[in-house]
Amino acid sequence: MRYIAYAVDALGVASATYQVECIGDEDATDRARELLEAHMTIELWQGYRRVTRLTRDNS
Repeated sequence: MRYIAYAVDALGVASATYQVECIGDEDATDRARELLEAHMTIELWQGYRRVTRLTRDNS
């Protein structure tokens, strides 16, 4: 399945997009979590459905 991961700023504006091909939501979420090394917040979408919103823990 095709997913799009958006790196978003504090206002929710996308600063980068990543296309991800995965077998399901769990796999796609794991792949999106890797993007937190470069971005503070990632929103993962499949079509019009937001799968998850991930935020890097700075502690």
